[in-house]
Amino acid sequence: MSIENMTLITEYFDSGEMKCQYYVNSAMQKNGPLKCWLKNGQILCESNYLNTLTHGKYQECNEHGN
Repeated sequence: MSIENMTLITEYFDSGEMKCQYYVNSAMQKNGPLKCWLKNGQILCESNYLNTLTHGKYQECNEHGN
């Protein structure tokens, strides 16, 4: 899957830190990599999407990095 024709969406916490980044297609469906962070900058989760459904590997960590 190519992200060439996708739009990158970035969400932020109210305090300004990045919360989540992912790509959407023209139908606003999540497609491609998704990455979310905690307010302290630590990675919360990483996954991939295909037409709004998780596709493939999904990793999630808690606030302690586990």
